Amino acid sequence: MSFGMIHEAIFDSSVADDYLVRLVLTDMTTLADHEDNVRMSAKRLSRRTGVPLEIVERAVLVLSSPDPESKNTDHEGRRIIPLDPNNPHAGWHIVSRAYYKRLMSRAQRTQYMREYRETKRSRHTNGTKQKAQADLAGTTPEERAQALDEEFGEKK
Repeated sequence: MSFGMIHEAIFDSSVADDYLVRLVLTDMTTLADHEDNVRMSAKRLSRRTGVPLEIVERAVLVLSSPDPESKNTDHEGRRIIPLDPNNPHAGWHIVSRAYYKRLMSRAQRTQYMREYRETKRSRHTNGTKQKAQADLAGTTPEERAQALDEEFGEKK
């Protein structure tokens, strides 16, 4: 089974100029293997995704052509390159998929750490409140006020 994460940068790229090309690239990203390769012909890609063959073929032509507007200059800005230039049925390699996987991994790690710290702070804060409440259980309001004053340095 394959899982493809799509980075939001796709909406800011020249691929976004044609939503059908973007759709095919997104489908290819989802179907790519762990080596970032889509090992199927255009016809099979069309059948698998339900995108008409003419649209897949046009998108493959656009994605495999040089793109001077591409931020990635590898392979002259091409988004995909043929796995075997002599065999049009071999499939394609998605050029910058590995880069975006690493980028997403860093973003996921940052998000994970943010959530971890928030949870840890929440547990610490809740633990402190619970301990303070337990320490003051069975006291009068005046005794609780005095304890708080003493804790914060406002002794009477």
